[in-house]
Amino acid sequence: MSPKEKTDPSQWTLRFKYHRTTIILLVAPTASFSTIKSSLLTSIRATGLTSIPPDPSPIPTSPDDVILGLPLDRNELDKGWIDLLIPEEDSTDTSGGQGAGKGKKEKGTGVRKGSVLNESPLGAGLRDGDVVAFRWRKERGEEGEWDVVIPSFDEEDEEYEAEEAARMEM
Repeated sequence: MSPKEKTDPSQWTLRFKYHRTTIILLVAPTASFSTIKSSLLTSIRATGLTSIPPDPSPIPTSPDDVILGLPLDRNELDKGWIDLLIPEEDSTDTSGGQGAGKGKKEKGTGVRKGSVLNESPLGAGLRDGDVVAFRWRKERGEEGEWDVVIPSFDEEDEEYEAEEAARMEM
């Protein structure tokens, strides 16, 4: 975007992280996550990358193969991440959440189908400037890990950097 272009004040800046890579996207707070995932993949492909180091897995072609995650604590990202996808309840359940009989979920274990919580950053409780982790969907049944490196200024990190530099020179 050239400096002369006006930005829409209703747009949010979201930071998408994988390992040490951060991709900044300008998104509408009410944009669907499917649209945002497509924009993320388009941005990655525009760089000419076929994979994001250190993961040799190829960049997927479908937005459905991108999994997004939210920090457990937006102020302390090193506490971990949780999948953005919230389980959906079947809205045809006529029990009204009464009891948890065989085959029935307890009340409050998910959201109604079509809920805004699974559809947009605004509905998911995100704010302008928030960080969202991403990873690729693994083979069926395989649960992937969140590989997000959070920068810090600890001495341990300096030692790690020195080890990484030495390894890269080999």
